[in-house]
Amino acid sequence: MIRLELPWLPPSSNNAYINNGFGGRTLSKDGRAFLTATKAHLTQNYARQMLLFKPQKPYLIVIRFFFEDLETKGFATGKAKNRYKTFDGGNRTKLLEDALKDAGGIDDSQTMTSVWQKAQGRPEKTLLWAWSLEEERSPFDELLEGLA
Repeated sequence: MIRLELPWLPPSSNNAYINNGFGGRTLSKDGRAFLTATKAHLTQNYARQMLLFKPQKPYLIVIRFFFEDLETKGFATGKAKNRYKTFDGGNRTKLLEDALKDAGGIDDSQTMTSVWQKAQGRPEKTLLWAWSLEEERSPFDELLEGLA
């Protein structure tokens, strides 16, 4: 298992990309800043772990996003419609996978299973775990075998 930690959250796709005027999308200033900072952080602080990723091998990726507050203020009093804030964890994973590729680790084509979780915690951060599906059992193997 490989464990990585970022002391920040990836921006949502809504903030990471902008329409380019030609019918496509391109990285925004926030998206480029995230990729640059994350690549530097991973190569400087996790150089050994990044070398553990092997090309052409399948991986299971688990990502936990820590947000300071998950619940919408005013929900308990009926002033807010949704109990939880609209943090879309799913659209934050793409830019994170791109940063892993840029840091020399894993191409997103190698991700066979990806699981993300929102959690409450301070400071805001991102934790990532990866299992090589050819070299080790994942934490889901026993659970899924029982369901088959």
